[in-house]
Amino acid sequence: MKGIKYILIGLLLSVYAYATSIQTGQDVYQAGESITVTVTDMAGNEDDWVGIYPAGSSNDWENVVSWAWTNGIVNGDITLEGVNSAGEYEVRAFFNNSFHTEAQDNFTVEGAVNASIESAKDVYQAGEPIIVNVSGLAGNEDDWIGIYPAGASNDWENVVTWRYTGGIHEGQLTLEGVAPGNYDVRVFFNDSFNMEAQDSFSVEAVNMDPTVYEDGEDGTTERWVVLTNGGHVSNIADGADGSARSVMLWGPYWQGGGWGEIDYKLYLDANQNPWNNRFQHILEFDIKTNHSWEPCFYFELQMDSTDGKRVISFDTYIPHTHQQESIRQMDGYVQLSFGISESYRYGRVWKHIRLDLQEYMNRFEPDNVITSINGFLFNGRGGDYKLDNIKLVSE
Repeated sequence: MKGIKYILIGLLLSVYAYATSIQTGQDVYQAGESITVTVTDMAGNEDDWVGIYPAGSSNDWENVVSWAWTNGIVNGDITLEGVNSAGEYEVRAFFNNSFHTEAQDNFTVEGAVNASIESAKDVYQAGEPIIVNVSGLAGNEDDWIGIYPAGASNDWENVVTWRYTGGIHEGQLTLEGVAPGNYDVRVFFNDSFNMEAQDSFSVEAVNMDPTVYEDGEDGTTERWVVLTNGGHVSNIADGADGSARSVMLWGPYWQGGGWGEIDYKLYLDANQNPWNNRFQHILEFDIKTNHSWEPCFYFELQMDSTDGKRVISFDTYIPHTHQQESIRQMDGYVQLSFGISESYRYGRVWKHIRLDLQEYMNRFEPDNVITSINGFLFNGRGGDYKLDNIKLVSE
């Protein structure tokens, strides 16, 4: 009898061991809708867990769409993040951080929430931070984005660099720069390897050589256009740092009842193409006044950014009149205006200007990133100005 008793106890324990169940609250969910499941007779381990898989897929981690720890409950409800793609799914229960299915239930997802990810630039320089814009994310703390070699599988060993999204649904994220090559940036939900969206970009080797747009040495002024009446551009035999030549922008001090507001624009070439410099954001040039009085002047750079079109201007009139630096919405672009030292107006000697345009942009827009610098405009407000060695540099 004693032996029969032990056999019966063993059979009862065996039945109990397989009594675990899991059931969804609904048979059909809408894409993105949270999924609540009821579990019974779990093992009670802190690292028991439940996960959602595409129907019929293996228990491999890369197939997990959404998951959650049970936090040691034996019976109760657990809520998982919703599934963003329509289809047939299974929710499965596991004990003790294993991949052995203890119970499962089927459900359907209808509709779709389309995640998207877009690189801010098509081409980066090696080591330059990678900026991406995301939307339609699930909002999990452990949603993540990763950079992969173009065309590589989603396996973890292929990840070049990555980060969690911090639970945002949309916004801008930054990843570490990478080596030259072609890449995909991909978004994943809930610590899974099920890719929701991707975008491609490339990385080029850093070009440390400055990009010179005007040094006067070709003897021409073909890249310049005078945008207002009365102005002139000449190539002259007087260069900065001992060089032979430069250009001079000159015009009347007074016209039309006011100061000689004359705009001169420097293009990439005689065909008036934009600079389209995607990598270098430090402006340098030399300036020398060539008149007996010292009118204020300003210059500006037109550019594209991750937040749209921008114009950054530097004006000696701002400190001259004690005005505030400002940011203003204009028609089709945002204007960022900064003061620059009045000392550049004086002396009839060559003076060097160096300005980090990205740093100035971030004074007003900390998260904005320059994607392309497209041109240079100089306003003399009357007077004559010699300019030389206008260039963009990397550092």
